[in-house]
Amino acid sequence: ALANAFAKGKPWNLGDMQRPSREGEHPVLPPKAYETADDMFKGWAREIKTDQEEAGNKSRAVLLRTRGLITHCSVVLMAAGIPVQVQGAPPPLETDEGKVMVNYIKAVYENDFRAFCEIVNRPNRYFSMKLQAGLKARRPKEGEFVEDVLVDYIYRTRTSPRVRKGLEKFARTMASWRRKPWEEGVGAILASLLGNWKDVGEAHESDSTNVLRAAFGMATLFPSAEAFLNFADPLTRPAGIIMPPVILSTIHRAKGREWDQVYMDATQGYLPLYRAQDKEQREEEERLFYVAMTRARQDLFIGFFFVDRNPDVPCGLSTFGESLWAEEDIRPPDPDVDPNNGAEIEEMGGVDPADP
Repeated sequence: ALANAFAKGKPWNLGDMQRPSREGEHPVLPPKAYETADDMFKGWAREIKTDQEEAGNKSRAVLLRTRGLITHCSVVLMAAGIPVQVQGAPPPLETDEGKVMVNYIKAVYENDFRAFCEIVNRPNRYFSMKLQAGLKARRPKEGEFVEDVLVDYIYRTRTSPRVRKGLEKFARTMASWRRKPWEEGVGAILASLLGNWKDVGEAHESDSTNVLRAAFGMATLFPSAEAFLNFADPLTRPAGIIMPPVILSTIHRAKGREWDQVYMDATQGYLPLYRAQDKEQREEEERLFYVAMTRARQDLFIGFFFVDRNPDVPCGLSTFGESLWAEEDIRPPDPDVDPNNGAEIEEMGGVDPADP
């Protein structure tokens, strides 16, 4: 009924009213408002866990518009112990951005020389193979840090003055990161990396910086580097909830598929996407909104949020949603914390994503 109302009068509508997938009357509630995307994903995680406990296994999917949102959502669900399967892309820790993040954490907080060699060439910090080989074979001694060994190796090998100067500066920066509190240090690493990527033009895809932010955000869900790295390693990762994985997909990839439960984002700037400007692009966004709504066999959860890190995203309820619900039907975001999440997340080696 909701999708039929949205498609009515559109030039691309299917011509006939589509039949519902189940019989009987079911309430159609307005979309739920959240302060941020993080709040929305945490709310969905609680909803999934509660439904799994009460109703058992169902097929579930989260449909989002961008790769950055998908990475962010997968981070939150994984931290809550919910198994996820990302369609058309690797899990967040296996993306290029995720691997960079893990290597930075290992190099700075675990003195992992091999991880340091992975990051030190990116971006634009090339140093000799001889220097790399020597560092990779090195194991830190008690109280010894990567940057101390690096400075020693620089002068023992034939390193050009330009490279030497850059590596010495990087060594000092690493030391400053380690001295900061955990979450502040992770934020400083992210800011530095984003700045470097921008300077050397490595962020070719506009959404790649959002993926990187989401990957680093995953680390801050845990109380320490050790807890995060235990989670990042499949061999030491605590077991999560035993249930079918939640599918995370772009709406484009969801065409032709259905799930028992579907969670979709209806935030202005993401659906329609802020980059969609002309009439043809807007009609494509309308079709995607319709596709997302009609992927659910039983339950459809629609959410939106008010604050985003991207200044180009205006946020609030999508204009598509405003065509279906009156403004007075939309409730403002309210605190939605599940007090039972904490103990379970703590057992996984992390913190309660509902109460960071």
